[in-house]
Amino acid sequence: MSKVNPTFRVAGVTKENDQGKDIQNLLKRLAGGYKKNEYIESWNGNTKKEMLEYGYEGFEFEDESISNIIRLEREPDNPHDPNAIKVYIKDVNDGEHHIGYIKREETEEVVALTHDKDIVGIDVEFTGGKRRTIEYDSVEDKEYFEEDEVTRGLKLIFKYKRVTQPTIPASEPTKKDIAATKKNLGGSLEHTGKAMSGCGCLLTVFITIPVILIIIWLLL
Repeated sequence: MSKVNPTFRVAGVTKENDQGKDIQNLLKRLAGGYKKNEYIESWNGNTKKEMLEYGYEGFEFEDESISNIIRLEREPDNPHDPNAIKVYIKDVNDGEHHIGYIKREETEEVVALTHDKDIVGIDVEFTGGKRRTIEYDSVEDKEYFEEDEVTRGLKLIFKYKRVTQPTIPASEPTKKDIAATKKNLGGSLEHTGKAMSGCGCLLTVFITIPVILIIIWLLL
């Protein structure tokens, strides 16, 4: 079995980061870079035709995740929250960018997770951005996509290592078990022998009687 992986939405993504850069534009550029370098796919690799055929609609990078590109940093001198945790993300060239904060009400839980030995890493998903929804054109009598764009964001997924059930070793057979097995086996063999012996007697009778009758017939 495995534990449920905790997820968190990064806060402050509609503002500027600590370098004065617009985080929305930054997230768009970062996602584009990872797509170009084939870390993630648009629309789960489906074409528009396939999406219409399967009735698939949603966001461009929905369910696409990348591992080990997130770094968390405490910010005790933050004037609004001394427990603030900044979120940094790497680009494809390993450059680091501040893209928001852990929500105030979730900082305590996140700190505990960073000290949990069962956590093996943090995955990230790009949320929002381009969205496709299926609409119906009654004049043309066909379905088509309506495209728009919503606020971009990030979802952090703390990954637990898989927890396996302990294996119970098979117990060694005792002398009592071995003796019982031998007794059962011996009884089975004895029963089989008696059955075969009985069959032998009957076979002898069936063969002997016809022979005697033939001899009597010849003498007469």
